[in-house]
Amino acid sequence: MNWNNYWRELQRRNVIKSAVAYLVVAWVLLQVFSLLLPILNAPEWILKTITLILAIGLPIWIIISWIYDITPKGIEKTASESGTQLANQATNKRLNAFIIVSLSIAVIILTLNLSFFSTDSNKEYSIAIMPFKNIQVDENYSWLSPNFTQSVNSYLSKVKKLKVTDSYSSSKYNDDDKTNIEIGNALDVTYIVRASITQLQNKLSITVQLINTNSNKVEWSQQYNEIIEEDPLKLQQEVAQKIVAHLKVVLSPEDKNALKTLLTDNQEASIYFTEGKRIADKRTPKTMDSIITLSAQMFQKAIDLDPNFADAYAELAFVMRLMHEDHAIFKNSEKLEKINSLLQRSLEINPNTPRAYTTLGMMQMSIYEDLEKAKAFYEKALAIKPNDATTHHYYALYYRDKPDPDYSEELKHIKIAYRLNPFSAPINAIMVINLLRNEQITE
Repeated sequence: MNWNNYWRELQRRNVIKSAVAYLVVAWVLLQVFSLLLPILNAPEWILKTITLILAIGLPIWIIISWIYDITPKGIEKTASESGTQLANQATNKRLNAFIIVSLSIAVIILTLNLSFFSTDSNKEYSIAIMPFKNIQVDENYSWLSPNFTQSVNSYLSKVKKLKVTDSYSSSKYNDDDKTNIEIGNALDVTYIVRASITQLQNKLSITVQLINTNSNKVEWSQQYNEIIEEDPLKLQQEVAQKIVAHLKVVLSPEDKNALKTLLTDNQEASIYFTEGKRIADKRTPKTMDSIITLSAQMFQKAIDLDPNFADAYAELAFVMRLMHEDHAIFKNSEKLEKINSLLQRSLEINPNTPRAYTTLGMMQMSIYEDLEKAKAFYEKALAIKPNDATTHHYYALYYRDKPDPDYSEELKHIKIAYRLNPFSAPINAIMVINLLRNEQITE
């Protein structure tokens, strides 16, 4: 074979330019899809499939461009070398124009990075989930409102770039007459979620709204009509996913996995877990004994119903640790062994359970007095869930109580905790003391 003749034939048939045009268009398409698909929370396999299809299409396109030409009369079989030169020149000009336009689009994409469609990876998204309201719901289904509220809050709080107000502080605005803008200012959030649940016989009608607290505008709203017995747990998960998709939050692989993993597949276990959280949030120094005991019972029932409920094990260990803290029972080996076994089981089920690491940090700090391990556990918890008020609260105590106190770091973490849970009495107490110490009480 004469390679010079073969090369000239490739040029005559415009195969080289056709291949270049195909590669440029394929690159532009991949850039667009790589930006749009994460915004839509599309599975990762979609982009891989598109890439594979485009790769397979290249040799097919080359073969087609060898056989056919695009002429003013349409697609025609490529003429022999003795054919008209005018048709070849026309095709050549069209390909040149197409390549120039495609390259121009590519330059625009590189320059602007599709800013209209893309998300800001450094943007902070702050949101509070208002208590879902039960409207015309049978007493047997009174659990729907608190369960939906807590579950949606739990899913959203697992997303690293979302600052989600603790459900305890959000609950303070249940049946409140404050406006959306006033609530946004009070909780320091840009968005709030409001929802209502109506029961019609065995069906649920749930209306969810995402409201911008700066403009008081409903930015997203959706109504769900579901049969109660079908699967409220997956509906809670779907609502959280839709909110994240609308906000266009840049999700890490861990975020995506957390959003698609059910907290539990047992509805009754979910109800007991929600109740345990609600009860524990009401603890005060005077009611600590009764409140923590009752909360622990709720978490234990959740575990009995779902032995693979990682968060329930961690929360039970956490409230049991509070019992130790408030009663100074640090040498009860049986209870310490129970707490350690709960934490071990939680992390066996899900190695990314932040409350387990927070509790381990508390244990190392006050019981085992290993400050380095305590710090490592707090850092691990925050790496998984950077916006967790409880972890920041106890990490602040770490900086206060270590032999060489670092009050600036204490203030830093307690401020974050306060912003996430402004109605927490323990957090407020530490906040005031720290501000007084640093002469910043005007804040």
